[in-house]
Amino acid sequence: MAAAGILLQARAELAAYWDFEPPNRYEDRSGNGADGVAGTNVAVDPDSPAGEAISIGVSGAVPEEVVTIAQDSFPAFGLEDFSFSFWARRDDTAADSNEVDGIFDALGGTSQGFQALFLGNRFRLRMDEPGADFLLADSETVIPPDGAWHHFAVTVDRDDPEGLIIYIDGQLDSLHDPTPVSGTLDPTQDFWIGNINGSAVLGLDGSLDDLAFYNVVLSADQILNLAAQKNTPLTVFSLPLPPQLDLSHDAGAGTLSIGWESQDGMLYNLRSVVDPSSAAPADWPIFDGNENIEATPPENTLEFALPGDPERFFVVEEFPTPPVTVFTENFDSTAAGTLPTGWTTGFNAGDTLMNTAWELGTPSSVGPVPPGAPLPSAPNCVGTNLTANYGLSSNTWQRTPGTIDLTGAAAATLLFQQWVDMDDFGNLDRGTVRVLDGSDLSGGTVTELGVVQANITGFSPGAWVEFSAELPAAALGQMVALEFGFVSDDFADSDASGWYIDDVEVLVR
Repeated sequence: MAAAGILLQARAELAAYWDFEPPNRYEDRSGNGADGVAGTNVAVDPDSPAGEAISIGVSGAVPEEVVTIAQDSFPAFGLEDFSFSFWARRDDTAADSNEVDGIFDALGGTSQGFQALFLGNRFRLRMDEPGADFLLADSETVIPPDGAWHHFAVTVDRDDPEGLIIYIDGQLDSLHDPTPVSGTLDPTQDFWIGNINGSAVLGLDGSLDDLAFYNVVLSADQILNLAAQKNTPLTVFSLPLPPQLDLSHDAGAGTLSIGWESQDGMLYNLRSVVDPSSAAPADWPIFDGNENIEATPPENTLEFALPGDPERFFVVEEFPTPPVTVFTENFDSTAAGTLPTGWTTGFNAGDTLMNTAWELGTPSSVGPVPPGAPLPSAPNCVGTNLTANYGLSSNTWQRTPGTIDLTGAAAATLLFQQWVDMDDFGNLDRGTVRVLDGSDLSGGTVTELGVVQANITGFSPGAWVEFSAELPAAALGQMVALEFGFVSDDFADSDASGWYIDDVEVLVR
């Protein structure tokens, strides 16, 4: 007999949730009372990854074409952190002549609140505080109107310069700075699902499902579990449900077979007891040495001699493969001025002055100079000029070898230590991190597989900080290189040390 997962009640961190399932499609499943009213032209899409969904046309006119939640019942996040998640698909119809497809809107004009939309082939979040300040956060990933379902999640840590994070299909898409908008985000209008601006031409032109808002910043693992449907918004704060087991008994052979759905990047333990009340399933003992079982998607199967007990209970425990380091560099194995084997550096077209170069050694006079900020691993790091501020009109890069092996990776994480001091007026001076096709580099061709971070800027206040981000899904299954790029503007008032990097590491699972 397989142990079954238990659905826990929603926690207070769930602010509002609409699953659009019958019989009460527009009821707030969080229990917080943000129930919606559907317009007469809102249709049902019977085939979403999470069940039934709502379908919104090109028009999206309010109120006939949208779901409306009254302003006084929609969650008020004020100055606090929050997150949201949903499933969506976009249609490509001849009637949709504009490039804007509204997802939801809690923004009264341009006064205060937030809204989400598709602009062209990108996802966008807009946040406005009282007054003139607002921000726009766009996805790096292209989302064409091809009728394909995708999972979206956004987390907003309002005090963190990299605290606005967009996730698409469970993977980190991009990081943004929410701190320029520090005022209240409480909506100043009713909340509309399926439209922005109340316009009769800015409807979603597609379908939406499982829209949820949270009073907290969701973790990357929680978002991955939502996208993989291991959890719903009602259970995202509990452990994922264990895989459901398929048991069969061959009486002639005296064997028992246990099967379950499995996925890449996961390991499994088979646990079993005679008395299920003796301990929680996670503490049941491993059965017959069946632990750390590698996934064989789409299904794993175990067969063993039928136990002699009159009754025995089984559960399969699923957990991510522990990360394995596939690349590491601390820049201390070579003499100052000499890049490690396989690392390259150069200038992009337009950098005619070439007055900012990536250098290896110990910074002096500028940057992370001891004792204020000793290096994470002495004596060397790499940086944009080690003895002087960076120059004007720079466009320079450094690249790892193209031998970082992600061919068997289900997920990969980039870690490095950085010290940042850049003139951030208009974000014109900035660093970028890209993933390149490593197989092309030896022939001189540069093929971008994805952007890890498009806008590293600002100031690290006297300390090294750790950068951590998931590598784009397009990099998985490839031999790749990492590129650290640096761009500066031509304003003479720039007076900053630049970007310094140490202890680069890539982990896979």
